[in-house]
Amino acid sequence: AKGESYQREGYMKRKDGTVFWCRNLGRAIDETNPELGQIWLLEDISERKQAAEELEHVIAEQDLILENTQVAIFMSKDRKVVRANRSYQTLFGRDPERELLDEIKSMEAYQMLGFPDAESYEEFGRDAYRVLMSGRTFQSERQMKHDSGNLFWCRILGKNIDPNDVSAGVIW
Repeated sequence: AKGESYQREGYMKRKDGTVFWCRNLGRAIDETNPELGQIWLLEDISERKQAAEELEHVIAEQDLILENTQVAIFMSKDRKVVRANRSYQTLFGRDPERELLDEIKSMEAYQMLGFPDAESYEEFGRDAYRVLMSGRTFQSERQMKHDSGNLFWCRILGKNIDPNDVSAGVIW
């Protein structure tokens, strides 16, 4: 009656009794006179819905693994942390109950990543970048800094998300 298109997704039942996901799209033939009739498109979207549900399940499993591993894992992009697990927060003495990204936004990049100082951060970046640009995995052992100020030795491995494009991000 308002002259707008109507869209809805939901279950529908076929004549044989089978149920499927359907997308319904409808519109009046004449917006000014809806009584003249409507045009409807019904589309079976069962496969898309099933794929979306399967993807949600896989993502939930991966998140569960990521959050419960004892190894610190994080993703960096443009040398900034964009995602990290709780073990990353614990390793550097950050409160795992606080929102990580909000907590580290105020830090300098080298502090965010646990480096003792800006110089060691820059040196690490030069070493890592050379290896990552070749599409190989970077490996190193470095002294890192806990938020309490204590230094500790850490084995670091990094691999590009896209082997041909370091700017896509790195998993550490």
